[in-house]
Amino acid sequence: MTELIQITDLEQLLSSEISSRTTLLINLHNKQIGEKGSSDLGIALAKSNNLLNLVLQLANSIGANGGSSLGSALAKCVNLETLTLDLRKNQLGPKTVLDLGSALAKCSNLTILSLDLSENKIVDKGSSDLVSALTKCSNLSTLELYLESNKIGDKGSSDIGQNISKCQKLQNLKLALSDNKIGASGALNLGSGLGKCKNLQILTIEVKGNKFGGQGASDFGTGLANCSNLKTLTLNLRKNNIDEDGLSNLASSIGMCTNLTILTLDLSENTIGEIKKCNIGSSLANSTQLTTIKLDLSNNQIGDSGASNLSQGLGRLTNLLNLQLELKSNKIGGQGQLDLCSNLLQIPNLLNLTLNLGGNEINDKNISDIVQTLAKQTNLSNLSIDLAHNQIEEQSELDLDFNISKCNNLSNLTIYLHHSFIGGRNAEKIVNSLAKCSSLSFLTLHLYGNDIITPNNLRTKMLKMRKLVELVFYLW
Repeated sequence: MTELIQITDLEQLLSSEISSRTTLLINLHNKQIGEKGSSDLGIALAKSNNLLNLVLQLANSIGANGGSSLGSALAKCVNLETLTLDLRKNQLGPKTVLDLGSALAKCSNLTILSLDLSENKIVDKGSSDLVSALTKCSNLSTLELYLESNKIGDKGSSDIGQNISKCQKLQNLKLALSDNKIGASGALNLGSGLGKCKNLQILTIEVKGNKFGGQGASDFGTGLANCSNLKTLTLNLRKNNIDEDGLSNLASSIGMCTNLTILTLDLSENTIGEIKKCNIGSSLANSTQLTTIKLDLSNNQIGDSGASNLSQGLGRLTNLLNLQLELKSNKIGGQGQLDLCSNLLQIPNLLNLTLNLGGNEINDKNISDIVQTLAKQTNLSNLSIDLAHNQIEEQSELDLDFNISKCNNLSNLTIYLHHSFIGGRNAEKIVNSLAKCSSLSFLTLHLYGNDIITPNNLRTKMLKMRKLVELVFYLW
């Protein structure tokens, strides 16, 4: 096994014998070595002809002019196969990034490259030139490219898409373009380029805080639909002013990726509004191999009908084992949440469910119905439900029944009810009903912010549960 040498000081590097090393980790993060230090670093690296695996952590370290000399040195490391290069926050401009890209293009043996250039001054030209140069690394199978907060617009995004399509050996791609200025046309061309990468199996796209809009999301999805070999897809489209049409069209396009097994989709803080026609389950019906879905639609004002319509058809996904739905702060009332939970019952083989309904409009009249509806999903092994920041009246005479004893396979339960005005009486009702759940091994309860006066009594009752291995109680 190759010994990993870690260097955290420039003087240590210059005095070390590294020429024979094949694996090296250099961490000079925040060391402010500047242009002179970058030059010295480059001289040392240029002598390391045997390097196969290199990690360089130089965030906020080399300054605006340090990238060129570093690039010249990397060009001489012709045997490199794996490179991780962190150059965040260095004020690098388009010219320096071009020099760096041209140098990396000479590392013809690179198969795995992770390059972080976030929070620099790359703009459209820098991003275009960089990705154009990287297409010459013809053996790349894994590429992670972080270009967040670089004032990249439609031109840069379009060029990235056009050039990335030339990397036909790519199987694993991550593009982080969050907090730039990419609009609908940039989204269209980026998606089109990605759709030509026929060998992609794992794709992660981070474009939070851009300007896709509904049309951009739709067009971006049209390109993705051509990625027929995708198995794992992660999309972060948070804060992009996407409406219901954008969501609906995007979901339909994703549904054409019939080999997908894992889907993560973040559309929180958009403008989707009350969902009237989008049906995620039906859209994904052709993706019959899906085992895991993580969907975040928080802060979208989808309302009761949205919660109901969104979840219809999920029962068609017969291989779905893991589901995480983040729906907090959406003005969903008790009926909408109950309809949602009823639809989730139609998923035949679900084992692990995380459901975040915090900050909606549930009250004490609905909370027991919601929990008991979920309890009918008898295959569940792990359940996490967030009902925090809702309005549950402390003086309610209703029986808050959290008895989920019918879930014979449930071993791990997490419930969030903090800041829900439940008070001590309702907390005791909840604990009494949970105590009947004999199958639980792990229980986590978040009840803080509820004016519970005698928390130790509740803890004592829970500890008497027969099979309980671990109890985590948050009461303060």
